[in-house]
Amino acid sequence: MDILPPDPLANSSIPLSTACERIANWQTAFGDPTTGCMVDPLLLPRAAFIPIADIKALADKYEHFYGKPVVGVRAYFGLMHPKFEGHIRLLLVPVLAVYEPEHPIQVHFRDLIVEHHRLSPDAGDETSIYDFTKPCPDFCDPTSILYNS
Repeated sequence: MDILPPDPLANSSIPLSTACERIANWQTAFGDPTTGCMVDPLLLPRAAFIPIADIKALADKYEHFYGKPVVGVRAYFGLMHPKFEGHIRLLLVPVLAVYEPEHPIQVHFRDLIVEHHRLSPDAGDETSIYDFTKPCPDFCDPTSILYNS
């Protein structure tokens, strides 16, 4: 009898009503004058498309870096401009599972931030921090129930 690995999606699914509520909370938080945020609804970022090929390529590039496998990616929020003018960005970094000798049972998920310095002064440095998100409004699905919640 084959033993199947645990389903990583088993406990992450949420009901559509919960998703819609959370999206409405996001939109309300940025349009609420009591919080100091008044974002034009047309500029409010609703989603970001991240191609699966990009995520796989990121994991593959850094797989077993320092002898540890990449276990995921972490997304940091960023903006293209200091003032909130839409086009929120997700900056992705590979994440390693690290077990520290003093706590061998406890796992820590650490960002793998690497800088590859170029020899040519004309070339910019390459890092393990990537921005290949494609945010709304350019890459939205305006027919989605989540977009319109």
